[in-house]
Parts: sequence; C-alpha cells; structure tokens
Amino acid sequence: KASLCLRNSNIWQARCIEQVNVKGISFIDKQESYALVKQWPSYCTVKALVKRTSSATHIQEVAALKNLYKACCEYGNPLIIEIVSQADQEQEDLLNAMKLYYEKGIYPSYWKLPLIREMSFWNNCQNIIEEYDPYNQGILVLGEGKTANQLSNAFSSILDNSMVNGVALGRCFWEDLADKFLCKQINYSQINEE
Repeated sequence: KASLCLRNSNIWQARCIEQVNVKGISFIDKQESYALVKQWPSYCTVKALVKRTSSATHIQEVAALKNLYKACCEYGNPLIIEIVSQADQEQEDLLNAMKLYYEKGIYPSYWKLPLIREMSFWNNCQNIIEEYDPYNQGILVLGEGKTANQLSNAFSSILDNSMVNGVALGRCFWEDLADKFLCKQINYSQINEE
C-alpha cells in the first residue's frame, strides 16, 4: 500500500531484495531473483546488499548478481548494488569488486558504497565507472547511522566527485516522518518544517 502511495508522489524509492544477516548474497525467502523482480513494479529500484567476506563467496555473489541484473533488465527495474567489505584493505576490495562485477557483465544503475574520506578512493571509483559504464547513474554514499553534522562534514569533502550523487539515509533519519506522512498526519510542506 505504501509503495502505491509513493508511486503517485514522485518520491524515489528502492527496495531491498536480499535476506538480512547472511554472508555473501541470498534473496528474500531464498527465491530466485527473476521471481522476486517480476512481482515488483518497474518504477521500484531493486537494491542488493553484498557483504564481501572472503574470495570463496565471490563466485556465488557474481552468479547471483548476474541473474539479478538480467531480471532487472528484463522487467525494467533500476538496480543498486551496495557493497560492504569486511576486508582489511577495504578500499582496494571495494574497487576490485566494482571491476569484477563489470567484467562479469553486471552494470548497476547505481553503486552504494561506504563513506570513505579519501578523495583518491572516489576518483578511482569514478575512473572505473567511466571506463566500464558510461550509463551508470552514479554513487550513493552510505549514511551508516551518522548524525546530520557528521554526514555534512564528510560529504562536503567528496562533493567534487561528479559520480557522487548523495547520501543514503537510514531509518534513523526518516522513519518517524515517513510514518506520519503515510498515515496522513502531515503533508509535504510539514515534512520540510520538521
């Protein structure tokens, strides 16, 4: 019901397709990606979280993401791939994952990556995207439970990168407002006031 309300409001929305608390990637109710995406409206962006833990899970990740990418292409849903790395060399692992997915024919509409303060990381991301996928819509930076001030300070340092589009804010920022809005207790103008 909430999804239908949002469709008519021009609010961009993404929906998680993965099971939570699973290493690697596994889809909701252990269903195949085609079966899930087929049920979703095409205006809904599909978000897949990949928790990279070891190279042993990378083969499964690639196969699952490839099928998901094909399903999104077939049914017209944009795809966000969110990568979280547990590696000691987090930046290198994230960049290698982006390259690997591109080399395996996986072209997400967006990337969702952790907040990393080094501008060189974001420049490397931009170089990879420009090399492999001129149609990519850019990068969303994970808010990761940070306060508005922390995000503002960190985000201002990476805004010069043209591929960084914004911050993905979690429920801590919008949950109360969303509940009030969807229950028609407040309207658009009141959201801005609050």
